[in-house]
Amino acid sequence: MNLNATAAGSDVFGPLIEATCERVDVAPASVWADAAPANCRVATFRVMDIECVLSHRSILADRLFIHCAFGPMPTARTADALMALLQLNLVMYTGNSAAFAMDLDRHVLLCMELRLEALNADTLVETLEDLAVQACGWRKAWLGHE
Repeated sequence: MNLNATAAGSDVFGPLIEATCERVDVAPASVWADAAPANCRVATFRVMDIECVLSHRSILADRLFIHCAFGPMPTARTADALMALLQLNLVMYTGNSAAFAMDLDRHVLLCMELRLEALNADTLVETLEDLAVQACGWRKAWLGHE
């Protein structure tokens, strides 16, 4: 099933999330966030024990925002970890690639913005799996998680 957005930015986020739930055999009600900000819808998937948060904002109706939270910044090696994140961002940069960041709670994030018109359930699942692999690599290298 291909869920393309039209030029008018029709609502495809909901059906995309529903199709993705069907694809990965997850109950749709379990992924929707109850307390999303105004003009924003949020769904969360766990992929390889990585929390992947997908959000859709009405102000950019043709975009999907993904951020994966995958662990705290290591306190003993914060400077080294931040330098590694900056280097990874430079190596990965393509103008539309994922980028590493840190939230206010000092958790490392991997963030990405995608055009809804380019997504369907299969490509979204593949993207989330790719992001989770990168997150697991970070956990193993910097946090000692296997």
